[in-house]
Amino acid sequence: MVNLMNAMAHPMNKNVQELRVNITHDLSIFKFLDGNRPANPQHVARLVKSIKTYGMLVNPILVNEKYEIIDGQHRFLAAREVGCPVYYIVLKGYALQQVHTLNMNQKNWTKAEFLHGYANMGLEDYIVLRDFWYKHQWLNLGDAIALCSNITSDFNLTRKPLVAKNGHVQDRSNDFLAGTWKIRDLNLAEINASKLKSIEPFFPEGYRSTSFVGTMLMLFNHENYNHDRFLRKLKVQPLALSKQASREQYKLLIEDIYNYKSRNKVSLRY
Repeated sequence: MVNLMNAMAHPMNKNVQELRVNITHDLSIFKFLDGNRPANPQHVARLVKSIKTYGMLVNPILVNEKYEIIDGQHRFLAAREVGCPVYYIVLKGYALQQVHTLNMNQKNWTKAEFLHGYANMGLEDYIVLRDFWYKHQWLNLGDAIALCSNITSDFNLTRKPLVAKNGHVQDRSNDFLAGTWKIRDLNLAEINASKLKSIEPFFPEGYRSTSFVGTMLMLFNHENYNHDRFLRKLKVQPLALSKQASREQYKLLIEDIYNYKSRNKVSLRY
């Protein structure tokens, strides 16, 4: 192994380590980190082509003291396929949390990759969520998480607040990223998924859109809403539902459908 460079820690950051770039031909020393996202074969193929054309550039992979790859698994796989050495830096104490931080800063990880990573590590709530999502494949993942979290807004990773069913504003996106997210009520999630699916015959082009799903999740918790009554009204007006630009417009439309030919009008918007 060859020492190519020493980078001294900045005096203002006590956690920064002295870095040393090494090179090795023995790629068997490296390991994949449990919970990391699967490699993209197309990206590996592009890197293989680049290495064959230009050679392996000095772009070190990052590993921890166990030689588990923290960053650069695509470069490693390409180097292994070509049969060339790799440059690497050892960062002691780094683990999956640092993988997530690196990839969030690079905007590379998707919600699905976080889900699969934690599920593959054996975290029960993520395994159950993945099974729920596979069972209800018509849902996008953000809405599947919203149902299992029993919140009334699409789940995202943008740090925007999420509204819980009790009306309290919560931010559970950090929980999901950190691997500490918990399912609140799987039975209720199944019930609400079934309710949403029952609307498909009347609104096949929009029943699974995030805006409509979010609207219905709010209504499922509304004291004036009865789902059987809504379905009866839809059977009378099977073409009444249509795509709307916002949740407020959806609520207005649904309230009109819900009150169709009813003497006792109810409010679903407030």
